[in-house]
Amino acid sequence: MPIQIRRASLADLRRLNDGREFQIYKIFYDPADLTKRLCDLGWHFEIRQTDHYFLYGSGHRLINDNQDTFAE
Repeated sequence: MPIQIRRASLADLRRLNDGREFQIYKIFYDPADLTKRLCDLGWHFEIRQTDHYFLYGSGHRLINDNQDTFAE
């Protein structure tokens, strides 16, 4: 579940040095909550957080309820 942050919108406008503009979306997740949500959907993931706000992880699709068994 995303971490609750008070913002008018999840979208931000980013302007590059060359003047181009892009709309980006920021969705803030708690690593433990995201891991559980993925598990509930049949995935096994290990998700970590950097010292500066970013999440990263790796995982695989489970092929049954046995968490030691995964799809190749």
